[in-house]
Amino acid sequence: MDTDLYNEKLFESIRIGNIESRWSEVNKKFEIVKWFPNICYGKSKQEFPNCDDSCFRYPESCVVVAFFDLYHKYEPDIRSVCSRIFDLTEEEFRYFKEVGNQAWDKYMNVRSDKLEEYLINKARESHGCQADS
Repeated sequence: MDTDLYNEKLFESIRIGNIESRWSEVNKKFEIVKWFPNICYGKSKQEFPNCDDSCFRYPESCVVVAFFDLYHKYEPDIRSVCSRIFDLTEEEFRYFKEVGNQAWDKYMNVRSDKLEEYLINKARESHGCQADS
């Protein structure tokens, strides 16, 4: 993976409805998650004694539906987690496809920007000019 191509613009998450594409620092890759109401939010530890304290902090929880790898130059590698992609409703699946398409388009635009910068610097170098850093 071309990690030098990933900049702040690329790491911004994209969310449509309850489906989001985001960078996972834990997995070091993009993931597409499904958000849902957190049943523990606003409840007491007594009602859910087996839940960690973090379960009570946020109104939403999420599960990873798929990993979105950008190892290939011209096509993404999307891998579903178990059968979660098949558990999406029709509407969620439309969101999933749109989020995936937007993330891929963003990646290709960043790649194009970096490629253009690379070619300009190479041209400058070939003419004895200082390349931009």
